[in-house]
Parts: sequence; C-alpha cells; structure tokens
Amino acid sequence: MKKFLTHNPILAVAAFSLIAYWVVLTPPSTSNSQFLAQAGAVIEDTPVEQHLMGEGRINVELVNSGGECQIDGLKISRSKPAVHWGDAASACPFNWWVCTAEERGLKYCKDVYAFDPIAIDCRLGHKPSIAEDAGNTSAWVADINPDFSNRNEGMVVDAANGDIKYGVNHCSTRPVWCCTR
Repeated sequence: MKKFLTHNPILAVAAFSLIAYWVVLTPPSTSNSQFLAQAGAVIEDTPVEQHLMGEGRINVELVNSGGECQIDGLKISRSKPAVHWGDAASACPFNWWVCTAEERGLKYCKDVYAFDPIAIDCRLGHKPSIAEDAGNTSAWVADINPDFSNRNEGMVVDAANGDIKYGVNHCSTRPVWCCTR
C-alpha cells in the first residue's frame, strides 16, 4: 500500500484528506450509558397514551363517524355492533380506541337523528322488547368495574345523562364508546 501511495501522489493526498476529514469532523461517539440516559430522558418527557385500540374489523360502523359529540378535542361515538365488554376493541374502527370513562366524560353525547344500537341484557335471557330497551343509551367504556375488580365486569356510561353504571353484567351485549382525535 505504501508503494502504491508513493507512486501516486494525488491518491495519497486524497487518502490523507479523507482520513483527516474523518478524524476532525466526525462527532465523538456516545457511550451506551450516555445514549440510554438521553433516551430515558426523552421517554420520560413524552407522555405515552395507552389505549385499547379498535381492531378495525370489516363492516364495523359507528352511530356517527363524525362523532356523536366532541369533548376536549376527542370525537366520540357509540359502535353499532353491540358486544360483550371483553370484546370492546372489536367494535371500534381502525384509528379509534375504546374510550375510558374519563375520556367519555359525563356530558350529553347522543346523535338524536340516529337509531340507538340494541343492547341485550343476558340476565333477561332474551332480546329485550321495545319497552325494555327504550331509553337504553348506555355503552361500554374500557374501565373495569371498580366494585368487582376480581371479576371480568365492565363499566358503562349513559349517552343522554352521562350516568356511570357499575352494575352491568359483563355477559350483556352493548355498544362501545369509541374515541379518536
């Protein structure tokens, strides 16, 4: 290599310039511990939203894809399919998630021009009649029922008056409150 560079001075100058450029202008490398500390600081400063994301299944629709209401910058609507609480993610479309009770809030949120999805109370043992289902505008949220933390029982929030209901059995099928930005 030395003989090659001595016989070709232009190549020798280019090689020397490249090495000098690499040594002088290359920033010093960051050690793994420094990198991890920097990454940890960035991660701590960035709030992470953890949501039960909608699965985006085919033919999943909302009562109003524009949102039955908007609360604190969130579009919120009930799913048309009524599902068990444990299947809530299957009822929300892609890029939507199952709202928490806090996100859903206690405000009125109901599209008055749309038909309410039909909920079925498993304790009745049958599809409810029109009279039984009249005014049933509640839907599942992601939260677990705080009264039954050892059981698989969900929480529902009513569309019209924002009541939180804790005593809804998880085997009932109801629509789901879905949120998006």
